Amino acid sequence: MTFEKKCLIELDDILTIQYECDHCHSATVVPIEKLNPEQSASIAIHACPYCGTPSGFQIGTNELRHFSEFSVALRNMKGVMAGRNLKMRFGIKCEE
Repeated sequence: MTFEKKCLIELDDILTIQYECDHCHSATVVPIEKLNPEQSASIAIHACPYCGTPSGFQIGTNELRHFSEFSVALRNMKGVMAGRNLKMRFGIKCEE
């Protein structure tokens, strides 16, 4: 017999988005319902407010656009999926 452990989250499980500096590990947490494209882009283009390390994103790039659109899409998809007979779940890394 084989067992497989799966860890899944639904869109309704996502309450916040955390943006963390990879250098100093300081974090900004934004409630998903308050997230907007301008705020997401602003967080991405500014250097870390604690250590000053640049994020690596630049104004006007496709990467910044995709970053911002993805963050806001998570918020929007919660409403899109509400009341549907289809579930969308994300598989996440499970602890052994």
